[in-house]
Amino acid sequence: MMSLYAGMDAAAVRELIESRLSEERAHLGTARAAVASAYSELTVAGLVEGTAGRFYDHDSPDSPRQLRQEAQRRQQIVAELTLMLEALRSGDPAVALSLFASQTTNPLLAADAEALATALSHAA
Repeated sequence: MMSLYAGMDAAAVRELIESRLSEERAHLGTARAAVASAYSELTVAGLVEGTAGRFYDHDSPDSPRQLRQEAQRRQQIVAELTLMLEALRSGDPAVALSLFASQTTNPLLAADAEALATALSHAA
């Protein structure tokens, strides 16, 4: 089975992670704006008039609680991708990415980091 990242060197891996980090930061900005917008609708006037009642359905995807959880999830991904990028700057990027994969709590990032580490070790 051929790896998705076969043939990538450290520079290509760094570029890929930087691109993902940029995308996630954009998503984080959008998520934060959605949270701010949702909370701005929860004014005293809105509560008095009953127009903010829809936000009490905490399972609604546009409830402040759900939006805040999404923003927190995006923040965690940004933090972990930043750590992944920092790992590349260490002595041996393949070893550092493998170590990152063993320490992250995000199983998708762990699998990705391990695949990137494997690709880098085969490219060396």
